[in-house]
Amino acid sequence: MNHFTNIMAPIVRLFPRALMRSGSEIAEARLLKRDLSPLEKQAADALRRARRLPIGSDRNDLRQLAIGLLWLHRHGMEALVKHRSVTIEAKQQES
Repeated sequence: MNHFTNIMAPIVRLFPRALMRSGSEIAEARLLKRDLSPLEKQAADALRRARRLPIGSDRNDLRQLAIGLLWLHRHGMEALVKHRSVTIEAKQQES
């Protein structure tokens, strides 16, 4: 037994399947990867651009843009329209 085997033995006993995946399981995991939606791609691009900028308002603007795009992706246009109608109703009630 080498040093690595001595260290890994307790881990292998606790999590045997985590360290011993078959080739078919690995292939399955690769197949389950999904393509990103256009909104997710745009959000990722905005975050990449934000990382290149120094700390400040420009960087924060790009981060907020990415957050908004991800929100829109998760909730869809229906939620955006609902949110706008609630806001418009609230403004009309204030007047």
